[in-house]
Amino acid sequence: MDCKSTKTLVQDYLSGNMDDETCMDFIRHVNTCPSCYEELETYFAINRVLSYLEDGEDDASQSYNMRKLLTDDLKKNEKRIRRTRMEHMIFAVSMTAAEAALVFTVILKYLPSLYELISGGLRWFGGL
Repeated sequence: MDCKSTKTLVQDYLSGNMDDETCMDFIRHVNTCPSCYEELETYFAINRVLSYLEDGEDDASQSYNMRKLLTDDLKKNEKRIRRTRMEHMIFAVSMTAAEAALVFTVILKYLPSLYELISGGLRWFGGL
């Protein structure tokens, strides 16, 4: 991702309207480009301040270190995307294993002599 496309996606990132792949590319670019990080940090700070004003919160324990809040937000989104990718991978592996078990079950059901066929072949080669 380049600086121009990153800067056009700042508002999408802040509003959470970005697909995972684009978000990951955006985060990678922002983490390596000081100019884009600075621009994101500016908009992030404005967004946070407006959010505090709209909510009417005046919590003394609330952190106003915008750089830390932005860094935490970027890390949180990165972690969420990685977790989602891992869940998809685990689901795909599980589905593949289930499909393989189903195929094996069907084969055993409709070819009852498969074991005999295999064991006979192995005996022919000197096994079993």
